[in-house]
Amino acid sequence: MARTDGLSYISATLKGAAQMMNDKDRAMALDCYEHWHRECERIGGSGPAVNVAFTIHEIIDEHVAHMRATSKHGPDITCRSGCAGCCHLHVDIYPHEAALLLLTARERGIEIDTARLARQAGRTSDTWQELPLEDRRCVFLAHDQTCSVYEHRPGSCRKYLVKSDPERCDTTKYPGGEVAVVFDVQAEIVHSAAMTVYQAGSMAERLMEALRDEPR
Repeated sequence: MARTDGLSYISATLKGAAQMMNDKDRAMALDCYEHWHRECERIGGSGPAVNVAFTIHEIIDEHVAHMRATSKHGPDITCRSGCAGCCHLHVDIYPHEAALLLLTARERGIEIDTARLARQAGRTSDTWQELPLEDRRCVFLAHDQTCSVYEHRPGSCRKYLVKSDPERCDTTKYPGGEVAVVFDVQAEIVHSAAMTVYQAGSMAERLMEALRDEPR
């Protein structure tokens, strides 16, 4: 499902889903991806960066909510407030999300640990586990294990849901362990298109860029 221009950021979940589709469904998914690629280009030119991120998040949330209400797997989702295993994973975001996160932090008086961001920067999903556990912790994860920017968390976090025991999401206790992910194909497509169009990068690096560009 990758575009031939070489710029696509297709989520691993969507790649896996595409491999299980028949030719007809795969073609429909590709058409849908192309549609949302164009939509993201249009939305990207429609206003301030924070508004762009907010709009994409709303679209993802609508698809996820529909899936949770209609899918047979919806009732099996085990994610809950305080189960923060996923808040220690490598996450990619695009600059518009970084701008929204920074604005939210400033409005709420959240101090961002820039030293931790610097230690996280340059790490990939393959080298992330080499960091100590505390350095893998998201800079927006509060002491009570809840997300301090939950309403404006990145799309990568909004669409990530599991139906296995949340304990299995702890990669320190269960290195290399498998979790049962529940996903919505439309949400994955919208997110993948946004990550492509808006040039995603690691959360640490995009946040550091936003901090450097912040007016003094």
